[in-house]
Amino acid sequence: MKRKSTKFPRTVGLILTTGLLSFGTLAACGDGDGAATGGGCQLTFLASADRPQAEQDGWKEVLAEFSSEYDCEVTAEFQGAWDEITQQVTAAQIAHEPIDLFITSTATRDLAKAGLIMSLDNCIAGFEDRFIDSAMEPYNFGSKQWAVPMSSTDTSAIVYNADMFKELGIDPPTTYEELVAAGKTIRDAKGIVPMLHQGSSPWYWGMWFFGAFGQESGNQSVQRTEDFLKGERRFDSPEEIAALADLAKFTEDGLLDQTTMATDLEGMRAALVQGKTAMIYVLTPELINLRAAGPDFEIGIFQFPRVLSDPAIRQEVGGGPENGLAIASFTEPDNLEAACQLVEYVSRPGGAASILEPIEPLVPSVKSVPVTQTEPLAPQLNSQFIPNTVEFLDWIWPGQINDAVRDAITGVMFDGVDPAEAAAAVQEAFDRLVAEEDYQFDWWADWDGAQWAKVEFPSGMKIEVG
Repeated sequence: MKRKSTKFPRTVGLILTTGLLSFGTLAACGDGDGAATGGGCQLTFLASADRPQAEQDGWKEVLAEFSSEYDCEVTAEFQGAWDEITQQVTAAQIAHEPIDLFITSTATRDLAKAGLIMSLDNCIAGFEDRFIDSAMEPYNFGSKQWAVPMSSTDTSAIVYNADMFKELGIDPPTTYEELVAAGKTIRDAKGIVPMLHQGSSPWYWGMWFFGAFGQESGNQSVQRTEDFLKGERRFDSPEEIAALADLAKFTEDGLLDQTTMATDLEGMRAALVQGKTAMIYVLTPELINLRAAGPDFEIGIFQFPRVLSDPAIRQEVGGGPENGLAIASFTEPDNLEAACQLVEYVSRPGGAASILEPIEPLVPSVKSVPVTQTEPLAPQLNSQFIPNTVEFLDWIWPGQINDAVRDAITGVMFDGVDPAEAAAAVQEAFDRLVAEEDYQFDWWADWDGAQWAKVEFPSGMKIEVG
């Protein structure tokens, strides 16, 4: 989704240089004989300053180890906020400032379309199996891999007050009908709204559609979304309309009420902890924040309910890595081999552990990193939820469509908008985007050989896989 998780308290970290985009002048890497490193090799690594300090320290440690082992100095820059990366990279490219590797997230498609990042397929060919498939997926489009995930991987879950459920004799629901029955029991016994959502945060509404459309599409939500954006499918097709109709039932059946529209993340969390609601639908990093809030009850999780009875249809939801590692396309040519070697190095078991273990990932994007031992629900998330997780659809939609889908969701849930009319409004937004901005989903299809040459690694690189 187009958001940054609030998994950790966000504080501005140490800025290692003066000026937001002042990186200094670094020498090219490589000694001219094809070796990856050596002879004054220098690289620059960029990440946002709002990353957890423990993660920043892990990166610094691993980069220092790489510098020593490969005789290649790596300068680490932690600057700005997570959502400023596109502006930072664009400005550096225009100003001819050196950036070799950087942390990216939801802007990866925009960066690739602008020709600002390398296609990593040739780079990672010898070690791509280190990363979990669901974490690789958001960075793979146009049949190319544009970044590798180096983070915890999020999925979506309904978090509930397990003690309240036990008190009222409610089993965790698996079907929508069971959820409605649980909601009625909770309302009758406790006089509270059964579910709450952080409705004042607009970028979180899409997760409801992901859950419903994942099933209504026959577990083809990503493909159907891409077909829509290619102009090969209309958003006002029966499956999208059915998904919006599924969401309308959540308010019609009393699971959610208007209160949720004015509720923010902290308010939603507080309501669950204080017993003012029994269930919240969230991204899984919220579990850490809930634990920190000190609830006096057991926390449980269950998947978005079945809205279809077909057992062959998975309870598919949206998810993805919090961030990935990319290589800038304007890296000096002599630096490319060393930059690729650095990607390999940080994803080794030791390097990945140093970077990721301090942030206690619920679902590590690198297979060798162990699941956090402090979250008791992590094994359930890995075994039950991750296999049903596909790419956040709003990582695929352009911003205008994301806004239109959000309006469609809240319209059918709270304003009585007919699902067919809501779906038609999204289609109209897409038609305007194409007509007014010449939108093209598969921009890579029109790239010529010169454009691809700028973003592809040369053949014959010598990458050591440790």
